[in-house]
Amino acid sequence: MLSEFLSISQENLAEPTFDAIQRPFSPGQIAALAVDCEQAAELYPTARVATDRDEPAEKTFLRYLSEVSDLPAELVVHLETWVASDLET
Repeated sequence: MLSEFLSISQENLAEPTFDAIQRPFSPGQIAALAVDCEQAAELYPTARVATDRDEPAEKTFLRYLSEVSDLPAELVVHLETWVASDLET
């Protein structure tokens, strides 16, 4: 249930929902959504598109996400190249 996922009581769901949405997920929380490497490989590009790779904190976020997701380095390079080429078009 959404209220359990966001750690919000059912009766107070409407008020703090906006605040809960504004809290960014940690790389560990994102990695925990994937049940296998294939799903992690799908989550990584999504996070990559949502971040600014030129920002040091966001670059660190992506590196940590790939580490906690146990993505092979070669796969991360492939995903980075794929996302970069897609963003250019």
